Amino acid sequence: MSRFVSFLILIMSCITLSAQFDEDAFWLKEIDDNSFEGMVEYDVYNPFMEGDSVRICGKTPCNGMIKDMYPDGKTLKHRGSYENGKLTSVYKNYYPDGKMERFFQVNATTSSAKIETYFPNGKPHFKVVYRKGNIVLYEEYQEDGKPEMLEKLDNKAECYTYQYLYYPNGQLFSELILENKGKKTYRYSSYYETGEKRSEGAKIFQKSTDDYLKEGEWKYFLKNGNLEKTEHFSYGRLR
Repeated sequence: MSRFVSFLILIMSCITLSAQFDEDAFWLKEIDDNSFEGMVEYDVYNPFMEGDSVRICGKTPCNGMIKDMYPDGKTLKHRGSYENGKLTSVYKNYYPDGKMERFFQVNATTSSAKIETYFPNGKPHFKVVYRKGNIVLYEEYQEDGKPEMLEKLDNKAECYTYQYLYYPNGQLFSELILENKGKKTYRYSSYYETGEKRSEGAKIFQKSTDDYLKEGEWKYFLKNGNLEKTEHFSYGRLR
């Protein structure tokens, strides 16, 4: 599982859910354990990827545009801009057949950066946007092109603007959507794998604990669409 997924699982562990159904834990069991990471050997030189290594060219840290070739000496594997041994503004990796494996670029004007990676078949793997060192956008896809996780945070990376999670079949598992920016209140819904609604209600973001707490009336549905039960919450506590 990629370091991005591990990071997001850590974020998601802060979400407080009803004891009746631990939806995040259920989703983590449902998704494929995607061990594909791609060409991560250059991440150690990228500060945005928490890389703390220095690449050496000869006897000194690499500077300028550096190219790496595959063993045939003709096929480009990596092309990146280095400063004092660190990847700085842009780099690209390529598969042996010439398809792009990943693209990374820094925008110094906006203090932002983005990375996009691709499966060998050319379909997107994930996209991450950083702002001032924080992840503010994360998208991950399955190898067949179906989405797995789509998330966007506010500019300070404090809380979600939206979060969509998906089953392996591409069906929406849950959605968390910001409704009131000032009050940090959200609309939440979850679904069965066949598309029927499982639950719906409101959540409120509690900054002091980084929790998304159930608030107000929550409804739970059977797979046939009938209402199973209704619960009422106040800041995550069942009333």
